[in-house]
Amino acid sequence: MKKETALQLLLKEFEEHVYDTELKERYDKTKKDLETFKNEFNQIAKEANDNLDKIRSIQDLLLNLLVVGGPTKKLTAKLKKLTAKKKEYKEVLLIRNQHIKEYIDGIERYEKTAATKLFTWWLAIKSVDTDTLPWLEWKRSYDKIIF
Repeated sequence: MKKETALQLLLKEFEEHVYDTELKERYDKTKKDLETFKNEFNQIAKEANDNLDKIRSIQDLLLNLLVVGGPTKKLTAKLKKLTAKKKEYKEVLLIRNQHIKEYIDGIERYEKTAATKLFTWWLAIKSVDTDTLPWLEWKRSYDKIIF
């Protein structure tokens, strides 16, 4: 039976870590969830902007009615409802924006951790095998892998 060299054992262990898909799957899910949050944020922002347009239109109409002495009761009630909705949109958008920031931070942590681990593995492999490619060349093979 042939005994494995230190380099073979190290490479075997490295491959087990690199090709373990658990973290990659969580990373991909986080990125997918981020896109969902962004899409929801954009939809809510569009609704909030539409609401603001309605508020401006009603304010203009109220001003014109006040100038000519027209009835304003129904429009004032509508304006109050839209203004309350504006506050709700603002709160929801602030919360969604915070979620988006948290997910972006999480994705960046995954990427930084993977880069750090990759560099550490390269140092270990390089210490055992002096023929290992230089860091910038070697890492290209693993750049898109999260582990």
